[in-house]
Amino acid sequence: MINKRGLTQQQVAQLAESGVKIALDLVTGLKLTFANGDQLSIAGRSVTGLTIVPAMNATDQLAIVGFDLRLRATGLSASTQRRLMATNDITGLTVVTVHQVTRCQVWWSPLTTDFRANADQVVEQSADQLRLVAQLPRQFDWSDLLPAALQTPHLTVMARALADVADESLDNVAALRQQLTTMQQMPTGAPTTSSLRVTARLVAGQVEWDPIIYKPTGDEHVFGGIEYLSYPEILAMPVQIATTGDFWSGMAALLWEISFYGIDPADRQAGRDELDAALAESRDFKADTAKLTQFLAQLKADPVTIAKYQPLVTGQVVDVDDWLPAGTTVLDQDPVLMAAFQAEFGSQYAAFIPKTDAPSS
Repeated sequence: MINKRGLTQQQVAQLAESGVKIALDLVTGLKLTFANGDQLSIAGRSVTGLTIVPAMNATDQLAIVGFDLRLRATGLSASTQRRLMATNDITGLTVVTVHQVTRCQVWWSPLTTDFRANADQVVEQSADQLRLVAQLPRQFDWSDLLPAALQTPHLTVMARALADVADESLDNVAALRQQLTTMQQMPTGAPTTSSLRVTARLVAGQVEWDPIIYKPTGDEHVFGGIEYLSYPEILAMPVQIATTGDFWSGMAALLWEISFYGIDPADRQAGRDELDAALAESRDFKADTAKLTQFLAQLKADPVTIAKYQPLVTGQVVDVDDWLPAGTTVLDQDPVLMAAFQAEFGSQYAAFIPKTDAPSS
């Protein structure tokens, strides 16, 4: 159960960037807690280095998502070394100083499928040192997520998370399994700097999830519309789940968003086509009303006539809770008024050529 893969470059960078080095001059000892409940005490003089990475936005202030513990091998008994080398299963780290005792819960990789060993903990041994390192990645690739998500314990957690939002008649486990296996069969799209993030906030003690598209460049960084992305586009984006709540509950929220129009690629494409058609209508409407605005402005008619047809240039903005993106302008013209306008000015309007903005140099 030793993780021979080692930490990725991303995890090593996270340790260096976010780790907090513990001053060892006041440390009198450590106590390690393992997954099976065993505990192991280590004298402070045997500790040559300790860095911990606190969990950001965690509900438990003493949760850590990473650590780098370096021990002097000559200060450890043979049985202690064997236990530390046997299994990567540290669940708790207690730091004892001359002033206080601090107990930290060690978060395991959510992709762990063995449940006896942390997939993100590694151990290195040299002639004079034993080094134990763990670091929870900020982002996960779909190639790692999908097979882990199909594990029964993870499917069960996600199905329970969907119980409040999904149709009661649905078998959430079966639906999730179908969605995940469908995604496994899809190709990965072109590399992108964008990522999928599931943010979270606590409302009345409950976690509310919000899946978003995050783009690191440009004036805006956060976008909605995950349900309109194709599977290849989705699979090209790494996933980051907020540590405020349970990882797999956050994943359930993301998968629910992805499957808004269905699981089958054809159903999802139909949703995308519907959006494209609505946006095209919006663009056409804006172009038509821009022409109509210019036409009425130059029309040599009495003010009462112009005011009569002025409502034709207006549109309404869709509520942010509607299915279209916020700010989308939709057609809102009175057909009777438009018919009257066409009867009175139809030939002039058809021949009218609106002015366009001059191209920027």
